Amino acid sequence: KDLIEYLKIEYKKSWSESKLKGDLKRSCFYCGELVKSSAKTRDIVETLKWIGDFKEYAKGEDAGNIENIINELVYRMENKKEITDELTGKINIVVHHVQMR
Repeated sequence: KDLIEYLKIEYKKSWSESKLKGDLKRSCFYCGELVKSSAKTRDIVETLKWIGDFKEYAKGEDAGNIENIINELVYRMENKKEITDELTGKINIVVHHVQMR
């Protein structure tokens, strides 16, 4: 868990730097890593925050899938439910798909 928190700090720095430089590919990668690491630690608020930013990198079906994930995260937050392994898997798949474009 400490390693994940450390990585999130590094990803945030790298995301900010790549965004400032206008490097969309790198900023997409780091933002995606922030989404995945937040989901892995079951932090719904952080996951929602980062997936909202990550959605800007998605197009077409991927954007629709991200919107569905956002809706599920909001539902889970409102009903005090955790992020499940299944949802984490969906997040990992969609993030990977967007990062590889």
